[in-house]
Amino acid sequence: MMNIKQFLVVGLALLGLVACKVDVNEPENSIETIELSVDVAEIMADGQDYVRFTVISDGQDVTRETTIFYAGGASVLVGHTFHTTQPGVYRFYAMKGDVTSNEVTVTAKEVSAEPQVITLTASSMEIFVGEEVIFTVSSDEEDITSAATIYHAEDNTPLSGRLFKATEAGTYRFYAMLGEEVSNRVTITVNEPEIVIEEITLTATATDVKVGEQVRFTVAADHQNVTELSEIFNAQEDEPLEGAVFVPEQAGTFEFYATYQDVISNTVTITVSEVETIDLVLVASQTEILANGTDFVEFTVSSDGADVTGEVDVMVKNGGKLNGTKFSTTTAGEYTFYAQMGEFKSNEITVSAKAVSGSGKSIVFAEGVTITSGWYDVNKMGQGELNGDINMCWAASSANMIQWWQDRYVAAGNTLPNTTVTGPGTVVFPESGRAYELALMEVFYNEWDNRRGCNTTEAIPWFFEGVNYGATASPGSQAVPLTPGGYWKTIWDEVYPYMYHEYSYMFGWYTDLYVGEFNAYMNWGQGSSLVGVERYKKFSDLVVEFIGRGVASMTISLNSNGGLLHATTLWGYEIDNATGLVTRLWITDSDDLLNEPKQQLLNEYTVSYRDGDAYIQLTSDTVRYRTCFVSALAPFSGYGSGSGR
Repeated sequence: MMNIKQFLVVGLALLGLVACKVDVNEPENSIETIELSVDVAEIMADGQDYVRFTVISDGQDVTRETTIFYAGGASVLVGHTFHTTQPGVYRFYAMKGDVTSNEVTVTAKEVSAEPQVITLTASSMEIFVGEEVIFTVSSDEEDITSAATIYHAEDNTPLSGRLFKATEAGTYRFYAMLGEEVSNRVTITVNEPEIVIEEITLTATATDVKVGEQVRFTVAADHQNVTELSEIFNAQEDEPLEGAVFVPEQAGTFEFYATYQDVISNTVTITVSEVETIDLVLVASQTEILANGTDFVEFTVSSDGADVTGEVDVMVKNGGKLNGTKFSTTTAGEYTFYAQMGEFKSNEITVSAKAVSGSGKSIVFAEGVTITSGWYDVNKMGQGELNGDINMCWAASSANMIQWWQDRYVAAGNTLPNTTVTGPGTVVFPESGRAYELALMEVFYNEWDNRRGCNTTEAIPWFFEGVNYGATASPGSQAVPLTPGGYWKTIWDEVYPYMYHEYSYMFGWYTDLYVGEFNAYMNWGQGSSLVGVERYKKFSDLVVEFIGRGVASMTISLNSNGGLLHATTLWGYEIDNATGLVTRLWITDSDDLLNEPKQQLLNEYTVSYRDGDAYIQLTSDTVRYRTCFVSALAPFSGYGSGSGR
């Protein structure tokens, strides 16, 4: 039984998946027909046996973009599977936008009160294509396989004998019968066959570096990244590297090779030279400003009398990199800055931001973030298919939030593990002439199949822990990881207690989550008891809560009927202190610029609501998407937000 708290927290997968292939000129209803089907027509009404729905449009699987309805009523199915404890005949149909599918019928058969007479077991529950499963049918521990018949549950056709040989990857269900007696159902998962690797390739992010500079290696086999499954050796010491990273402590020439499945790679030579010394001098235009968001201080940096401002990063101490050379804020306090060029740091300068008289509204940003610093904005390479990142808005938002989280981890006095990825991208794409703003985006670009959209609630746990919450999704329905992930896996048990982790949802299927999904349908829109300003207030309360605990990815819809979903990153808000309603939001967006060269931008939107629809409306006169609607919030708790704080 789901209580009201669980009801408000439920995140519907159909609203969480964001594909980002957006075009503001695209018609709101761009499909003509959709076809709904089920993998089985009959299930047992035992609360565990289930039917899985699939929706096809023009030969493409669009299941995750649709909503499944019970026919004959307004009830909506949560997710895309159905199970029940009530016997009967159930009818369903699907909708995508304004398009309605055909109806399908599912029969839930009553479970006999008598104990199970016959039992079906399998020699293995998970195999590869080409392998076999041997079934056994028993009754009171007696083998009766030869007297029983085993059936495919999908179409009720009998299996020839007791062997099942898999010819295609997928999920298969079976049951057995002896006379009128029916056994339990057994599900067999069939995976693609393991490929025998004959050649592997070792590459490095750089082959000419300075002492102390990091070199990250990548191992590829048949165009797949297998770094996490390989060992990389320093040929001189013949010892494996930790985390595929080499940080030289002295000048010289070093050779490396990799092994994977007993195959040895090519050799990569790294030439290391001594570090040059430079003197950086940071100068501020003023050291006292008003905390009004418009007054600012501008920094310049010189080295041996030459202006090198454009070649350095201006850093906020314990707060990340300044986006540019100007600093302004709405939060009063003392801020300390220094300039950094590679391993070299300048002098420090402290700027005092003085409080201004209140106007009845407050502006709040995530920890370590101001209007001009602490936030990140990964931009896609382009809107075309050429670069392969057209569907990767979810990855850009995930990269932004993970880098912010790692900044907070370091600001708390910790050292990043060698296994993680941090800092700007290193691979320059020839089409755009630039690298991604963050190397984390390269991780999702290289290690996921990105032909479909996905969401941050799957990307972030994959990166940190190596878990794949999307493993049960329909094949081809969303982006999927190609590698195990788990860049923080070795120390995650130590880190986890220091994060807030109560973003649980989906009927308790997942628990103790530090990321979550809160969508308009269940939390501040139609389908809940909230209407009018109450809906607006619920949304405002969630924004305040999520920024107070960390940051959030925000899914926006580019039309008012909930279509064209696109993931952005929410960094801060303005709130009316008298009403508790959020009046402005600040977000970064991977698609806010169409032409190269692109720059990092923090976009400001005005927040409002309209009676009669399910969405919070965002408007702006200065950004690409002048009007859009909030479809979902996916919070991500920061380091230090949990019980270990």
